[in-house]
Amino acid sequence: MPIGMMPFRIGRRSDLTLSLPYRAVSKEHAEIYERNGCIWLRDLESTNGTYVNGSRVVDDVLLKEGDLV
Repeated sequence: MPIGMMPFRIGRRSDLTLSLPYRAVSKEHAEIYERNGCIWLRDLESTNGTYVNGSRVVDDVLLKEGDLV
């Protein structure tokens, strides 16, 4: 899915930018945002965690082309 508006919020809530209707996804799970011309991802204290390239996100992560979220 192309990212148009920032912040790009992901979760189970139907009013978020990307709504995923799965019980493993928290109501507000993660957020992709822009800072200093770069694209970052943060976990929003989700129950099951957010992963980038198989590693759990603890602090905000700088995303690069080809990353798997």
